[in-house]
Amino acid sequence: MLLGIKTYKQGTSVRLTSVFYDWEGNPIDPSNVILKIYDGRYTKLEDLPLTVNVNTGVGEYQYDYTFLTEGEFVYEWYADINSSPSLERERIRVIFV
Repeated sequence: MLLGIKTYKQGTSVRLTSVFYDWEGNPIDPSNVILKIYDGRYTKLEDLPLTVNVNTGVGEYQYDYTFLTEGEFVYEWYADINSSPSLERERIRVIFV
């Protein structure tokens, strides 16, 4: 088991969250927000363009995603902030128990 990797049960919805900031460290609503899902070998599985429906506050986004298979995954939040790309990635593990 790798330390620091969050583990979830297969079939459970996982709330994926991110907060975007400007250069001064203030939360900001970016444009072109996309949630990307990769498998453990970095093969892209999905691109999920997001709307304000998943915006929970200034710069705050969440998406409930259900992983239907076991394995390691990487999710990536991508957005444009003042014409500059911004992203955040995290690796998670999904197991059947």
